[in-house]
Amino acid sequence: MAAMNSLHERAAYWYWVLVVFIGVTTVCGNTVVIYLILTRRTLHATANWFIVSLSLADLLVGLLVIPTYIIHTFWVQLNLHALLTFYNLILYVSVGNLCVMTGDRYLAITRPLKYGSLMTRSKVLVMIFTAWIIPSGFSLLSLLWQTSNTTRERDTAHRVYVGFMVVCFEIIPCFLMLLVYSHLYSITRAHSRRIAAQESVKERYSRSNLINTRRQRNRERSSLKVYASVALLFVFCWLLSAYRGFCDVFSLCSVTIEFVQVSRILLFLNSAVNVVVYSLLKRDIRIELKRFLRCRTRQESLDLNLAFVCGNR
Repeated sequence: MAAMNSLHERAAYWYWVLVVFIGVTTVCGNTVVIYLILTRRTLHATANWFIVSLSLADLLVGLLVIPTYIIHTFWVQLNLHALLTFYNLILYVSVGNLCVMTGDRYLAITRPLKYGSLMTRSKVLVMIFTAWIIPSGFSLLSLLWQTSNTTRERDTAHRVYVGFMVVCFEIIPCFLMLLVYSHLYSITRAHSRRIAAQESVKERYSRSNLINTRRQRNRERSSLKVYASVALLFVFCWLLSAYRGFCDVFSLCSVTIEFVQVSRILLFLNSAVNVVVYSLLKRDIRIELKRFLRCRTRQESLDLNLAFVCGNR
């Protein structure tokens, strides 16, 4: 993610309004999701711990990446290389969390009977730790050759490194997520067809079993829909950044400042839209979010009524 602070970029008011709006939305939305999952026992499911980890990474984008980007552009000139390393670390941690979530969903749908024994608490923690430590380690590698004596050596190392990071953390995850979720969609669709074909037979013998089967199928569809939406949004939001990275490393093309701004907006937007997907599509989080908002509305109404009564005394 190249950092630019030209006069032209500073004058793009539409761009900065969007950046600030996305930053506020990212912080508020991810904070609520983390709070709900940590405080609601009904949300203490295996898959939701991956959501907590991803939301934490996205929260750091809103709390640290966007504010320092604005500060660097308008007020204080920070160390550019350190700033870019810091940005890549947080953004690629988000990518790492999406990858382990994809692996979790793949196991849940392709190995449903063994999933409970495979995904123990310790394994979930190891996967989450891996999603943070590997991107962080690779992001910090760029600091090693900054002490090199010649500018040519630094430039060569930087080009190789950036090309490697773009391929490993942008291009490959995009293709893998598309392939994995396409495969999972075909599996879920075939499973649903088999269940539908057996429903008429099961209905004659066991109404309760039929209801349980339908609930299981609905849960599978809902869960797959959520994670597939997250993956597709990731691909959509990161494609322009990957294209820009290739142009920069291999000098294949030049991009305009407007193209750079749109690609950054999409990167920041990716940290905000994941929360919207969880809230609208994931049933358990949606239910708890409605309860949370309902309780907040009631509390505010009670506070207003109390203040009104006290004011009339």
